[in-house]
Amino acid sequence: MFLLIAIFLFTTVSTMVLVVSLIYFGFNFIKTGWLEKYITPISGLSIAICGIGMVFLGW
Repeated sequence: MFLLIAIFLFTTVSTMVLVVSLIYFGFNFIKTGWLEKYITPISGLSIAICGIGMVFLGW
């Protein structure tokens, strides 16, 4: 049982670290300096879209 939990834990954490690393280093190739001043409205819009989806679409 503990071996199964350890394997699952290692696989999950390794996958998360790999995906986040790939996304982080992938974004370094894209120039996003102009986008930084719009970060607050973009995050608010994404939260609003998720909220609307949960209320009206049953996400």
